[in-house]
Amino acid sequence: MTVDDVSQNQDQATSLIPSEREKLFKLAEETFESCLVIMKAKNHDYSHSSDPYGNFKASKVLGVHPIIGILMRCMDKFKRIETFVKNGELKVKGESVDDAFEDVINYMILAKGMVHEETSTITG
Repeated sequence: MTVDDVSQNQDQATSLIPSEREKLFKLAEETFESCLVIMKAKNHDYSHSSDPYGNFKASKVLGVHPIIGILMRCMDKFKRIETFVKNGELKVKGESVDDAFEDVINYMILAKGMVHEETSTITG
């Protein structure tokens, strides 16, 4: 067996092991799928009208712009993630750090949708 044969065998073996990039893309795909399922379920539970942003727009009653309200909710999630990073655990069972990340992702999509809705109303 030559050095080239050994190198080729190592390359073939390495190609069978998922790269970190492939793992990341797989995680992204799984996360996006999970976020969509969660968003649909929560939108059903929280938004009782035809407006998918209805529950967030309720913050106007308190003088808080709905997108600012979403950012405030994100801050809560960031604090949970910070707690996990510092302590390695969360005390509330049934709410994982992955849940907090997925909530933030969904909040950002909701905020993006609200910005699109506002700008399309403004620009017609």
